[in-house]
Amino acid sequence: MQFPINPLYNIDYVLNLFDLVSTKDQSLNLDDSILKLEVKNLINNSDLIVEKINVWRWSVDNQKSEPPHTDGNYRGSKRLVGLNWVLDDNNTGVEFYDATHGTAQFKKETDKKHYTNWQFPIGTIPLVVWNNKIPSLINTQMPHHIVGPNGTFRHSMTIKFLGNPSYPVVLEKLHNFVL
Repeated sequence: MQFPINPLYNIDYVLNLFDLVSTKDQSLNLDDSILKLEVKNLINNSDLIVEKINVWRWSVDNQKSEPPHTDGNYRGSKRLVGLNWVLDDNNTGVEFYDATHGTAQFKKETDKKHYTNWQFPIGTIPLVVWNNKIPSLINTQMPHHIVGPNGTFRHSMTIKFLGNPSYPVVLEKLHNFVL
């Protein structure tokens, strides 16, 4: 069994929601009502519960979103894992980096609740480059940034699970599916 390439009832409807909010918003917080029933069933049958879904819109300027970041507060409460789909096909991707080679930074105090920026030495090579693979289970605590054609957006969605389970736990529960 495998997850469908398109997890949403209506991708255009979801992406058009960005036009209804401030252009500064990079994500929408939605619930599982946007998911196709087959996706809900696959997740529910895996003994996981969807807590929320973030739909992302990252602007790609100069071929990379800068700086690399981790989701949540790396120094405190943090989101550990997400099941992620790319929602468009514009040759964008994500580069993941080894956190031990970088330094966590915060631009301002309010950033500590949402994400952590990372500084890496010039020339640091990513551990993994993920290009247009759908879906994928991602460790959101690995520093990462978006890469792609200059001046484009990368749209993706991340399902986050109730109880903030670890990557190995979610991987085990979804082991029957192609990720």
